[in-house]
Amino acid sequence: MAQKQRVVVMPVDESSHSEHAVTWAASHVVQPSDHVYLVTVLHPTAYPSASFGVFSAEMATVASSMLEGEMVDPAKVAAWERCEAERVATAEDMLGKYAQQMQSKIIVDHVKNHTSEPSSTPKVHFTVRVLMDEGNPGPTVVKYALEKEAELVVVGSRGLGSIESNVMGLFGLGSVSDYLLKHLHCPALVVKAEHMQHDPPSRAEPHTHSHDPSPIKQ
Repeated sequence: MAQKQRVVVMPVDESSHSEHAVTWAASHVVQPSDHVYLVTVLHPTAYPSASFGVFSAEMATVASSMLEGEMVDPAKVAAWERCEAERVATAEDMLGKYAQQMQSKIIVDHVKNHTSEPSSTPKVHFTVRVLMDEGNPGPTVVKYALEKEAELVVVGSRGLGSIESNVMGLFGLGSVSDYLLKHLHCPALVVKAEHMQHDPPSRAEPHTHSHDPSPIKQ
């Protein structure tokens, strides 16, 4: 009988804490039948305006439609769009590398623990997604986990902590883990920094809580 596919969401950034969480989860949490969603949250950069400096992309769209582009410099808009596309591409590349890193770790551990044919080598299903949000990434991750009906969320204990210290503009996960533990509808597992771990168990037990928000209406 085929094993039911479990949905696991992993919010990450480019910090060493996320990299360690990815490697640790591959060895101790992720199962061959899982569908793992690797996600990161990007803060949109300011939209250029010839008359008023900068404002959000949403405001720029409204202003451009109302004033027929008088407020917006087309060259600046084109440059902004290229910059945003590059930021998203960079973030997607990071997520893709994490997925490859996890799959490689899972295969290596499988080979060490089993003497089986290549056809039985586990292959986890990965999906990568860049989420855009101007606010705290915590609610964005919670909403995404609900939409995907996640059964487990795995996150590093700390990230960079502020957008200013992050050249990619990715939100750090420092305070996000606390938010997730309080607001997620499903169990969450917070992976401690490598230097804080002592003899971890072979399989992790996720943190559970009683919070049970209403599901998102379709």
